[in-house]
Amino acid sequence: MWFSYTGELRRFFVLNATPAGLFVQLTRLISTNDAAKYLGCERSTVRRLVLGGELPVITRFKHWKLDVRDLDTFIAANKIGGAQ
Repeated sequence: MWFSYTGELRRFFVLNATPAGLFVQLTRLISTNDAAKYLGCERSTVRRLVLGGELPVITRFKHWKLDVRDLDTFIAANKIGGAQ
């Protein structure tokens, strides 16, 4: 299966080569700027959510990194409406 992607999301992917072939892997830790793009909001909103304890963050060399899995959990927990 071949994957194609364009636009801003391309920075979240890493192409890995193994003896079995090539595969696309989602980058797990992303910056606050990338997290804002992923969530569709401003960077200041991501900072507010982190400082408010709604999003966990990892500190690396004075920079915040967010786990994409935590962002997906946040999105799922904040969905409203739709089929129950």
